[in-house]
Amino acid sequence: MKPSIRLATKEDIPFLVESRIAFFNELWGEPLTEAQQAEARQLLPAQFEHALGETLFCFLVEVGNKPVSMGCLATQQKLYHPNLPKGRAGKLLNFYTPPQHRREGHARLLMGHIIEFAKTHQIGAISLNATSMARELYKDAGFIPDPAQIHLPMTLKLDEDGQTVN
Repeated sequence: MKPSIRLATKEDIPFLVESRIAFFNELWGEPLTEAQQAEARQLLPAQFEHALGETLFCFLVEVGNKPVSMGCLATQQKLYHPNLPKGRAGKLLNFYTPPQHRREGHARLLMGHIIEFAKTHQIGAISLNATSMARELYKDAGFIPDPAQIHLPMTLKLDEDGQTVN
């Protein structure tokens, strides 16, 4: 059966939540704790509900009306920059295909679809954080390491009370 791609809707939020948890369970080589999974299941539905179709566009690859792969594009309006004149930027998030559906071309199909979506929505640049598993896919799609990385990525983490977390 031929795969198809569609934009995720609010009815897909349970699948999106479980896919994000599965993504994290594989990402760091050790699964999220039970408490982290419970927290994700509590918080993610509202986060998807709030952003889906506004600043977050998630796409599903389906085979026989069953989702087998997903990927999200978070969009952001930024101030003018010479490399991003219209100020629209995107970041790929949470590309995930369960192990039993890998090596079937779903991620490649999804990547092409999301790039076309970005073009039609005047997104001037798409960034991502590439895992070693997906680097070749991204390279084949035209992504390159940022040679002008003149800024050191830094993060300040704050807890629920606004206190700095070390």
